[in-house]
Amino acid sequence: EKSEMKDGEITFTISDIVDIAGNKTNNVVEATNGRKVILDTVLKVDKLAVIGKNRHKVENVYYQYASNDTIVYINARFKEELAATPIVKLNNKVTLTKATKKESEGIWIYSYSYKLNKDDGLEDGVLQVKVTNIKDNAGNTTELTNKHMTMASQSNIIVDKTLPEIKN
Repeated sequence: EKSEMKDGEITFTISDIVDIAGNKTNNVVEATNGRKVILDTVLKVDKLAVIGKNRHKVENVYYQYASNDTIVYINARFKEELAATPIVKLNNKVTLTKATKKESEGIWIYSYSYKLNKDDGLEDGVLQVKVTNIKDNAGNTTELTNKHMTMASQSNIIVDKTLPEIKN
């Protein structure tokens, strides 16, 4: 039978229960150990925030800049605790696996920081952020990228490691 089940607690009935010896029992409508059955089909993302420094506005678009020795902060927020710590990749060159995790008013925040340096392989241009290994306790998975950032200025973080050229 096809049904339109919604996430949340599931009510159920198990009937015609007979064990191998032929013993029968009445319908079962709840777990006998006091637990509940919950349907969870959606990983609940709150937001992704990336913070650089030196915010600058050009034609109604805000840009943030990151150069050598700048610390970039990444906060991935979820409306539920995850089964594992997400992994952050910056321009597919730098991988961040250690996060500070905290819960505040039902929002789980996984925070990362990275200090850019001249040898990290990050090239000048828009910083591409990808968050992977996102999995909730029910097995739902997702990935986050720049398009999931909550403010336009956060998706316009520019890596600029090139020193200005001084001409005489």
